[in-house]
Amino acid sequence: MQIPKKIDERVVQENPYRQILEKDFVERDGSVGTYMTIRATGTKQATMILPVTESGEIVIQKEFRVGMEEIIYQFPVGILEPDLSAEENCKKELSEETGYTTNSLTKLGTTISEYYYDAHIHHYIAKNCIAGEQDLELSENIEALTVTQSELEDMISRWTISCPLTISCYTLAKMKGQI
Repeated sequence: MQIPKKIDERVVQENPYRQILEKDFVERDGSVGTYMTIRATGTKQATMILPVTESGEIVIQKEFRVGMEEIIYQFPVGILEPDLSAEENCKKELSEETGYTTNSLTKLGTTISEYYYDAHIHHYIAKNCIAGEQDLELSENIEALTVTQSELEDMISRWTISCPLTISCYTLAKMKGQI
């Protein structure tokens, strides 16, 4: 395998969280290929939490995502804030997005966000979660729901849950015997 050589990079658009880049690479045949990628600003990390209630139900989010322009189902996730540890970020995102709190967090692993985005996702399971009140940002449109493990697996198999990060987080939890 020959790794293409990058010859140029330009910021096309940016906001406080991300930059959209155009990157030029020399292809195997000598031609130049231009690729659009996303660069995370700040920590280049995020946390995703698989919340499990005291009764064993799993908390999922029903959320409108502007990128997809549709409602998706996923676990809570958020950009890692520079002044917080990953565990503190998990607790903050869990509480804000679902209203649930926990004192029991276990790291499951770390994955890439996706191929054209340079961020990493730290996956955690939160056990013995207790319901509370959401504290959503204006841009967040989230409803917290609880499902059984069987219902969650059915939602994944029917593609009701199609978020690859959520599926990865759940798979890691199962493989590690955490759920």
